[in-house]
Amino acid sequence: MITVTVTKSNEAVFSHEISSFSINEVLSVMMTGGYVEPGIQKNSLCTVEISDGETVISKLCTFLSYQFNVQTYQQTGENGITQTLTGVTNNSLVFALVE
Repeated sequence: MITVTVTKSNEAVFSHEISSFSINEVLSVMMTGGYVEPGIQKNSLCTVEISDGETVISKLCTFLSYQFNVQTYQQTGENGITQTLTGVTNNSLVFALVE
């Protein structure tokens, strides 16, 4: 299990299980499950820690946005049958890296 923990002034303000993350121009973490209220103010300075239980990646960041999308899409199963599904397609927190 991989988790993200957001701290401000050495106090954890948000923690959640994630399915993946990427670090490029921004740090983006894809959360599991449905809609959540992260309770982090836009442009606030925070430390983002990503941990898999053994390794911890810690980055100083500013919070940019919470992106949550639900949409209808088509998926073809192993049996070749295509079905139309509605579900969460994006559930991510996006942070700007502080260099």
